[in-house]
Amino acid sequence: MNKAKKLQQRAEKRAWKKAQKKAKQLEKKMLRQENKKNKMKYEEVDTGIPPSAPSPPITMDPEMIQEEAMVINEAEKIMEEEEEIEEEMNEIQEEYVDIDMDDVAGLEDDLIFEELETFVGAGVKPIPFATLLDGVRFEVLETLPHDPTCFTQGLSYNNGILYESTGLNGKSKVRRLDATTLDVIQSIDIPRQYFGEGIAYHNGNLVQITWKKRRGFVYDANDLSLLLDFPFETEKMEGWGITHDAIHNRFVVSDGSQYLHFWDDQTLEEVGERVKVWRLDGSPAKDMNELEFWRGKVLANVWYEDTILVINAVTGFVESEYDFSSLWPKHERKKEGADVLNGISISQDEDVLFVTGKFWKYMFKVRLI
Repeated sequence: MNKAKKLQQRAEKRAWKKAQKKAKQLEKKMLRQENKKNKMKYEEVDTGIPPSAPSPPITMDPEMIQEEAMVINEAEKIMEEEEEIEEEMNEIQEEYVDIDMDDVAGLEDDLIFEELETFVGAGVKPIPFATLLDGVRFEVLETLPHDPTCFTQGLSYNNGILYESTGLNGKSKVRRLDATTLDVIQSIDIPRQYFGEGIAYHNGNLVQITWKKRRGFVYDANDLSLLLDFPFETEKMEGWGITHDAIHNRFVVSDGSQYLHFWDDQTLEEVGERVKVWRLDGSPAKDMNELEFWRGKVLANVWYEDTILVINAVTGFVESEYDFSSLWPKHERKKEGADVLNGISISQDEDVLFVTGKFWKYMFKVRLI
């Protein structure tokens, strides 16, 4: 797409957004006018006089005559305003009806519609709908060997490198892995008083949170050198999962409660209101663990469930629930001392996800279907 075309689309996008806003304002104005009319309607009163009987003489005092004249005048004004509103709506429709919104879909993030339920972005695909009653809704593309001593708490990917955060006091690590083979490129221990939790890549850095110490760490993603540590607070005063939302320039954080938290990706300070998450059956989405941002949604593991939730972080509603109990069944992995499913990451393929679990000897590449 050449620069001129892109600028034209940008102008159309902004014009369309402005038109939408104006149309909504006019609709609200029309609703207010309708309410006014409804208030002015006379209610019919049963006088008990048959329709065929002659109407009794009506005597109106000057105040009533003046009031009726005011009502008629107000009604005429409302009709005039309605006509003006209708003309403006028609102008908007005529002016912007030829804009091809498919052309707008390829613009940069700063042109994305901020809607409640979705957004229009470059190359964004919808995530297939699934419920826990649908059975297997994923396809295993590759099975890779994974270190079974790792109590995996978080995964994050960038440019051929898979980053892993592991937990347990005295055993927590941050690891850089070759995303193709899962060979370890580098591994560092974090201080033994900290229980490592989720990790997220952003702008050349890694942000790792810890469980109960309310402390986070920022590392250089190239060599895992520690850049800074920072305090944080959540609903439960714990850290569980973290991912970066590139659409809204923020981190999304879980703490095992029903809430998602949002941190500014520059200051690491909490921004906006916490969002309650609700599952498909209407129950609170508790025990959300590892998080990953993918196709505009937040994916979440659920502690002690082999489940992945697809969450709209704006509305708080879970939009899909994937059953992963057959990926590595409990009765098989228990023999190996493996724990619950935990660990989701994007990969070099936009349609493929990495998934694994705590003490799992496998990591899988999967596609949701």
